[in-house]
Amino acid sequence: MNKTYTYRLALKGEASKIHKLMEYVYESVADKDTFVCDDLSYVEKHIEEKGFVVVAEEISADSDESQKGSEGIIACLIVDFPGDGEENLGRDIELSEERLCKVVHMDSAVVHPKHRGHGLQGRLLSFAECEIGRQMMPGPFYLMATVSPANQASATTLEKLGYICRCTKEKYGGLTRRIYCKYMLAPKVFYVPGGSAPLSSEVFFIQGKEKLYVYDVGANEESLLALKRLNPETCILSHFHKDHTTNLGKVDFQELYVDKKSSEHFPMGTTLEQQKGVEDGVRLDIIPVATCHSKAALLVNIDQQFLLVGDALYAIMKFGRPLFNTGQLKEVIDALERIQTQYVVLSHDTRLVYTKEEALKDLRETYARRTKDSPYIYLD
Repeated sequence: MNKTYTYRLALKGEASKIHKLMEYVYESVADKDTFVCDDLSYVEKHIEEKGFVVVAEEISADSDESQKGSEGIIACLIVDFPGDGEENLGRDIELSEERLCKVVHMDSAVVHPKHRGHGLQGRLLSFAECEIGRQMMPGPFYLMATVSPANQASATTLEKLGYICRCTKEKYGGLTRRIYCKYMLAPKVFYVPGGSAPLSSEVFFIQGKEKLYVYDVGANEESLLALKRLNPETCILSHFHKDHTTNLGKVDFQELYVDKKSSEHFPMGTTLEQQKGVEDGVRLDIIPVATCHSKAALLVNIDQQFLLVGDALYAIMKFGRPLFNTGQLKEVIDALERIQTQYVVLSHDTRLVYTKEEALKDLRETYARRTKDSPYIYLD
């Protein structure tokens, strides 16, 4: 008999049933150090106030709609909002104080032994990510989890979903745990952070229904590891600078899109000079623009919500000074005004996400500094 599953948020009266499942799973685990079983009050608290709980129920293939859930809860995931407390896992990876409020713990996950091997843990996590996005938008969010080194199955599940192992520490009274973090911009959109040694851009992954898309490939080993592990089919380069493109020759893609200037460096890519739309369970608009920073660039507008711009809004170093070409800056402003989106996402920026109006305000203020006697606006 085939099995299918449905996923939903737990209800207040289900805490005892969920806790009994957790106790049953704990008793079935040979190595008790790999799993810490929460108490009933912890489950109750997270159903009612301190987060939420996702549950999975089995639906037999021959059951009708009225019998949904008749097999009972067979897996669950507790999601915890830690606030800025000392237990916040963001402190273990040295997130700044202002980012701690965006940390979410993907806490206890259990699957009934009879239902293992069906990808339930991954689906619980994906359902939870959508709920986090619904409750807490806009990102970025820092989804964090701990895994015993002996629990390779859970580690593999997390890594396939884009979680990165940041460190290994003793937690929960001396138990060794790997601490994972997924840097999530929105449901279906996550990224590998940029770095400074070597200089590397953020690398953004967009999960479609049929394909995984990546915007820029970065220059560091962490980005390369994620690219090899996740194996995206389609790559979109923002522009040709090395901090965004160094890993390109180390990974194979089915499709590569580049702007006109970048095509001089990467002739194997498809050059876009007109906007291209992609529908794949998510709407992507790939938009070529003229810029001062690199002469040309590709932007990606995700569901008219998040506009990935790479370095397109930045100045360039010329004559040893940071500056904008006045005409090119006006082209960037005009292009951004035409694009329908809520947020602008900048590479190499600690805040990362700005409203479209915030981004335009900054560019307009810079443009207002132009003078008649110079084609450039100097920033120093």
